[in-house]
This record gives sequence, structure tokens and C-alpha cells, in this order.
Amino acid sequence: MLCVGSCISENSNLYCHPVPCIAQTLQFVITDTKNETPGLDVVINKSRAIVEHYKHCTQARNSLSRWQKQVGVPQHRLIRNV
Repeated sequence: MLCVGSCISENSNLYCHPVPCIAQTLQFVITDTKNETPGLDVVINKSRAIVEHYKHCTQARNSLSRWQKQVGVPQHRLIRNV
């Protein structure tokens, strides 16, 4: 744990209350969820394959962009997790 935030100075001493790193805690939650949810790896792998298809195929990416404009949804970039 890192000593961040919530520090007070009292009688020339500095007292720090350790706060867990939010990113590390979130990573633990994600890992535990992946391990405890049957079939989640299959969904993640299929999602990765779909994103890779759009990343490597200009025609598919342009088609997705046009469809997003037509239905009025925000045009977010597809991001592949690692």
C-alpha cells in the first residue's frame, strides 16, 4: 500500500493512513471475476476477434462508422484489451 492522501501533521509527526492503489484493487476484482465466471473467457476471446477484424479491415471499419452515423450513436474507437 502506498501512503497517499489523508495525511495529517500532529506534534511535528506526520501520520499517514495507507490507501490501497485503486488500479491494483480493480485488477484484483477483474481477475477474480474472470476466474469465477464460467464462459467469460469465451466471450472475451470472441470480442477480441471481432475487434481485431474491425482493426484490420478498412471496409468493415468504414461500414461500422457509417452505421453508427445512421443510427445516431457515438462513434467510439474499438479498443482491444491485452
